[in-house]
Amino acid sequence: MPVDPQHGHTTPMLDDSPLTPAELSALRRRLAAPQGRRTPLSSPLTLREQTARLRMGPIRYPEEIARLEQEVRGHLATSAEASPGTDEWDNRQYYEGILSAVLWATGRSEEAPITGRPLPRPNVNQMLSETVDARAVGERRQKIGRWPEYGIGVETTLLWICAEGDDRPC
Repeated sequence: MPVDPQHGHTTPMLDDSPLTPAELSALRRRLAAPQGRRTPLSSPLTLREQTARLRMGPIRYPEEIARLEQEVRGHLATSAEASPGTDEWDNRQYYEGILSAVLWATGRSEEAPITGRPLPRPNVNQMLSETVDARAVGERRQKIGRWPEYGIGVETTLLWICAEGDDRPC
C-alpha cells in the first residue's frame, strides 16, 4: 500500500480495473432486474461497476428492446393519419420519440435523437446525457422542431434502456 506523505500512514488503492466478461454479464443481470441497482437490500455498485456501467451499451436485453420496438411500430402504423392538435397526434409524436431512441441506442441510427450529435453505438453515459435535453424538450424549455411528446418518448425510453427505472415506455 502506498504511504500518504502528509500524514505518514498507508492508504488503500482503489481498484479501477476493468470488469471481466463474467462480471459484466452479472452486472447487466443485476441492473436489468426489477429495481436493479436501486434495490434497498442490494449492495451499492463498486467503483469498477459504476465505471463499467457508464461505458456499457443498452442495459436492457435485446429481446426486451425488440419487443418494445415491435409494439411501437404497431402504434405508429395505426396512427399514420393523425392530425396535429389531436390526442392521436400527440401519441404519435411520443411513439416516434420512443422509436428514435431505440434506433439510436441499438446503433441503427448514428445521430442522437434530440441533440443530433453523431454518436453511433452510444454508451450509458451518452444516453443519460441525451435524456437531459429530451426532458427540456418535453417540458417545453428547449425547442428542436419536434413536439414535446417526442422529447418525453425519447427520455422515457433512454431511461428504461439504461435501467434507470422500471417504467417501460409503452
